[in-house]
Amino acid sequence: MKSLLCKNATVFTVDGIEKNDIATAIESKPFSPCAIFDEKSVGFVPMVKHDEPFRRIGDIDYITMRIDEKILPACVVAAETQYRIDAIEEKEGRRVGRKEQKEIKEQATTELLATAFTRTTLIPGWINHATGHLVVSAVGSKADAFAGLLQLALPDTALISRLSLEVLLAFCFESWIKKGGASNLTVDDSAVFVDEEGGTVRITARNLDSDEVRATLASGSRCTDLALTHDDKISFVLTDSLEFKKILYLGIEAIQEAQGDFLEDERRDAEIVL
Repeated sequence: MKSLLCKNATVFTVDGIEKNDIATAIESKPFSPCAIFDEKSVGFVPMVKHDEPFRRIGDIDYITMRIDEKILPACVVAAETQYRIDAIEEKEGRRVGRKEQKEIKEQATTELLATAFTRTTLIPGWINHATGHLVVSAVGSKADAFAGLLQLALPDTALISRLSLEVLLAFCFESWIKKGGASNLTVDDSAVFVDEEGGTVRITARNLDSDEVRATLASGSRCTDLALTHDDKISFVLTDSLEFKKILYLGIEAIQEAQGDFLEDERRDAEIVL
């Protein structure tokens, strides 16, 4: 059984979402495979081995979005476009202008899409109605795509937004590095710093309680990524845009072994809650 535990995550706040809204929202944006000339298809799919559009455990809704993207390398399009341009110029004895080149490229792209391979990505997300958070198992554009699709499917009164904590987290990062952590957090051995001119300093597998790090902070550099461990149970890299990367569940093997006698559905539900 494939684990549902995520390796990367992005946190959003949700407001104005009722539990009854979820089923309607998910069913209004179902996944449909790419048509022959489509570049991409996005939609929600049922949980594996379940007919329900989503899985609800108490106050938590587990949702999965699927993205199908046609794999069409730019170099392939460029080569086909140039081949067609060369053929026209040789046959008709004239140069192909920029406008016509653009039209040829668009036609080549459309025709190549019909035979392109498709890459499938499944992105799970968890809505916690009790706390008002959406956690998406992705970072960057894929996390935003999940939140955006769900937002479109929900009533106008609902709002999904990223937490804007860059300044606050930068202050926290600096404080945690100086103190070696916070109440349930310990600082690990890697971080990323950005100076006032945009230069980047990466520190990996080294003690952050060092003169080098203190000098970096004193120079006005801002910490944007910091490796942390929470309560000796979960390690991760936290970014100043509240993205969690390289999540590692410490001792998870023991938990999964203890679930050995669970039915498959029970194990999945336990992972959703975890």
